[in-house]
Amino acid sequence: MSLLVNNVIGASSKINYSYFSSQEIFGYLISLDYTIKLEDIRFDNNDGVLLSGRAAIRQAYKKKNITARIAGDEILNGLITSVSFSESSLTGEDTVNISIEERRRLDDYSSKTFSKYIPNPHLLTEFQEDYSFSRSGSTYSYNRNISVQYAQDAGDQFLNNAKVFLTNYYFQNRPSIGYYEDGISENAKFDKGYNGALTEDIDLINLSVSLTENFQSSFIHSSENVSKNIKTSLSIGQSGYLDKKVSIELTSLRNDSSNVIEEAITSTIDSMISLEGSQFGKPYLIQKGLDKDSMKASLILQFSTDPKKSQENIIYYSCSKSKVGAFLNYSLNVNYKSKGKNLSQRYDNVLQFWNSQKGNNESKVVDLFPESSGIIYEKSRNATINKTQGSVAESIVFSTNQDYNSSGLPDGIIKYKISVDKQEKIKRSAVVLDLVNLKQKLVTSNLDKLGSATVTATAISDPSYGNFHAKDFLNTKTSEMNTALEESNYYASDDQISIDLSSGTTTRVIQYIIA
Repeated sequence: MSLLVNNVIGASSKINYSYFSSQEIFGYLISLDYTIKLEDIRFDNNDGVLLSGRAAIRQAYKKKNITARIAGDEILNGLITSVSFSESSLTGEDTVNISIEERRRLDDYSSKTFSKYIPNPHLLTEFQEDYSFSRSGSTYSYNRNISVQYAQDAGDQFLNNAKVFLTNYYFQNRPSIGYYEDGISENAKFDKGYNGALTEDIDLINLSVSLTENFQSSFIHSSENVSKNIKTSLSIGQSGYLDKKVSIELTSLRNDSSNVIEEAITSTIDSMISLEGSQFGKPYLIQKGLDKDSMKASLILQFSTDPKKSQENIIYYSCSKSKVGAFLNYSLNVNYKSKGKNLSQRYDNVLQFWNSQKGNNESKVVDLFPESSGIIYEKSRNATINKTQGSVAESIVFSTNQDYNSSGLPDGIIKYKISVDKQEKIKRSAVVLDLVNLKQKLVTSNLDKLGSATVTATAISDPSYGNFHAKDFLNTKTSEMNTALEESNYYASDDQISIDLSSGTTTRVIQYIIA
């Protein structure tokens, strides 16, 4: 797409240099103004047709990027910004005034700190970059915000330029800035390149892109590529023995979080046993939780000088989050394992250990997904006991569905719900033949037809309480089911209970006749 002009009546030019700091000058904007005879103008639209005059001007004005040879001026990537037609007072011929802008790069701009990373920096209209850092207690965080906007004449190059910029400049230019040296901040400076959360925003209309990086951590162990938040508590029991609980939160700082977390769990347990072993020996409880989605893990080690607590118990759990309809499900898998001198002792130990820990399942979910605190309810549960290995594998599903709120329910009942389906009483009516008029008519009596209703009660129970625990519970709910009917004159016509062992669901259905 070329604009061709051999002669001009008048011409002028202006240059404005482009820079974003006193040391980074890498381009300039040249503004050219011409007065040209219409008869001298030609425009090649690359379609085999050479336009002239007004038609040439109209086509050239529609294009964002054109090449031009106007008298002795060569324009490689220009944009026509204004056009005005007039009649020359000297010759009486039609003339046109054309303004063209072209952004041009300096030959030596590539040596500059910023512009060496970004293609066509002379096409930029705005660049902004800022950092913020925060330290509170054992936590440290930083934010990096960057925004770039290109001129409209960058055209279709914009997306590719932005991609190259983010790849080269953003991720490679990580200056050694952060906070002061305090035992944590210096290990999390920006140039360490740890894995942060990225948020990207692209505006295709205004040709701009912005990117925000957020990083949060506790004390960083660079050799393990994790941050660790360690809390300890020490207590003395009634018998005078010392108990020590060590709670640890691990966060992976690398993208290969699965490998990083698994290795960090092992090395952290080994180091804590080595640190506390001289006073307490081996821990009597090791609890491990893993959430691969959020790159987090939780550890609990409990030590005691009480010889009765010398038996080692291990909990390993993982949790995942999924959306089911309008609600969220949190699927928790917990494995319990106990040691013992023989098969019988291992079996007894793991059962006792399992029963003592059942009430902590919700807290395990919250450890890995803090946003679930106070809004999840147990939906289902099943367990498998391996007697020979002294282990129990348990799967529990929590839901944000309020229907599973078991507060106020007896032990072992996870869910309880009553529903009513009722057909109200209606006046009796009949169609009869009027012998006088010989027409059918509807006759309604003062008597009512009998109504009907179905009341359904559903309960889900903990399998460890036996197959008939929910049945026994529902058998106590006759009065409550009758009340749910909201009728004074009724008769029960049928009462049945069914048990679904696969889902742990028990259903009681009472059929009523309403008089």
